[in-house]
Amino acid sequence: MMERVREFCFPVMATKREKRLNVAMVFATPFMFASMFAAFIWEDHFTVLIAIFIASVGVVGGLHLALKAAHRAALDHLREIEFLLCPACQSDLQASSTAGRCPSCGRPFKADSISIEWIERYERLLKRIEPENEGGAEL
Repeated sequence: MMERVREFCFPVMATKREKRLNVAMVFATPFMFASMFAAFIWEDHFTVLIAIFIASVGVVGGLHLALKAAHRAALDHLREIEFLLCPACQSDLQASSTAGRCPSCGRPFKADSISIEWIERYERLLKRIEPENEGGAEL
């Protein structure tokens, strides 16, 4: 159960930029809903709290767009390096052969299987960001 929660909130991603944006999104979203809820409880501060809510909607929307762009950029980067990036530690595997062990973490890999793993991972990530692409994003 905890593994599923961790994978939902903090999924493995290819770049540090994606990870930072995802963490910001995870923490900004509850703040947005809390400000909306608080506006209806503390009626004497309604105007201020609604302003905070509207600002936080803008922040979350901006983070959403930035995360979507970061996912696309990371996917382009993965394509450029032919998906030769260790899924466990994100180390570059281009210098390695098409099969072997990751030089950083020691995880065994085959080029075919890690490319499939990255594609499946980014299909899930992009479906979270772009629900209108339920049929599958262009990978």
